[in-house]
Amino acid sequence: MFNLPLSQEPFSPQPRQKTSRLRGATVTEAVCPYCAVGCGQLIYTKRGQIIDIEGNPESPINEGTLCPKGANAYQLAVNPHRVTEVLYRAPFSDHWEKKSLDWALDTIASRSRRRAMPNSRPGPTTRQRRPHDRHPRRSDDRQRRELPD
Repeated sequence: MFNLPLSQEPFSPQPRQKTSRLRGATVTEAVCPYCAVGCGQLIYTKRGQIIDIEGNPESPINEGTLCPKGANAYQLAVNPHRVTEVLYRAPFSDHWEKKSLDWALDTIASRSRRRAMPNSRPGPTTRQRRPHDRHPRRSDDRQRRELPD
């Protein structure tokens, strides 16, 4: 057999010089945004940049494991092809326009309000009611109806 001298150190000098890329990173606990389960995640950042996302082993929901979507959260966050601006194409337009996020949120809110209350008008919505504006109640509305057994 070979008679090699045994080293007291289990590592060669090269790996000893290397350190974990997570050393010195800020750890933030978060909840995975991709479904309603609410798995815990640990987000590691350095100098304002995300460097890693992994499952939180202290979370009672997922105990450190993540589904494929949660495991890919890092790639989705730092993907260079990810759209980071709001693109809007006006009706009957043939090109996309770049808009601000504030513009997009205001537009969505106003359109949602119009769909929820199509007959509403902007401005004060309350007015003094007069007694004859109410519909008279029918007598059968006042009686309690019981369901058959």
